[in-house]
Amino acid sequence: SGGVERVLYLDGTGITRAFAAADSIVGVGAWDKILVFVNSTKYGGCGGAVGVSSLHPNSDEIQIHEFGHSFAGLADEYDYGLDSTNCVETPLPNVDCGLHLPNVKWSAWVKPGTPLPTPPTVDFANVVGAFEGGLYQARGVYRPMLDCKMRTLGAPFCPVCQEAHVLKLFERMDLVGMATPAVATV
Repeated sequence: SGGVERVLYLDGTGITRAFAAADSIVGVGAWDKILVFVNSTKYGGCGGAVGVSSLHPNSDEIQIHEFGHSFAGLADEYDYGLDSTNCVETPLPNVDCGLHLPNVKWSAWVKPGTPLPTPPTVDFANVVGAFEGGLYQARGVYRPMLDCKMRTLGAPFCPVCQEAHVLKLFERMDLVGMATPAVATV
C-alpha cells in the first residue's frame, strides 16, 4: 500500500469481515480490538481500525507495535531518511513538529536541564527529551526518546507511549466501581 511493500492492511471489505468474524466468535461488540495475522512470513504490518501483521518470526513485536497505532493512537517514530521539514501539527501524542520548542506535547515528562532538541547520544539514551526524526522524516519532527517500540522492534514503549496506552484504558473503563459514602454526602 502507498508504495511501501511491507504495509499490510485491510481495506473496507476486510475490516467489515474482521468485525463480522469477531462478532460471530465472541459476540456482537464484546471485543475491544481486533488483531489480524496474515499467513505470510514476509515482514509487514499496519495499524488502524484493525491491527495487521505477518507471521514473520518477529510477529509478536510487529503486532505490539501495530497495536500502539490501533489502540493508543501512536505515530511511527522512525524515518525513511526523508529530509523534508514539512511537518504538520498532529494530535498523535508521540510526535511533535517542534514549532514551539521547548514546549513539546510531552513537556511534563522532560526533566529540567534536558536540552531541547535533545542530542541523539548515549548520554541521553534513557532521557525523555525531543529527538529529531520520526513520522517518516529525518528532520523537522521530534519524538520523546532516543528509542521506543514505535521506532524499533524489541525496544520497550517510552513513558510517553506508555501513558497514551493508559489514557486509552481510562477512556474505556471506570476507575471507581463504587464509592462510600455517596458523593452527595462528602
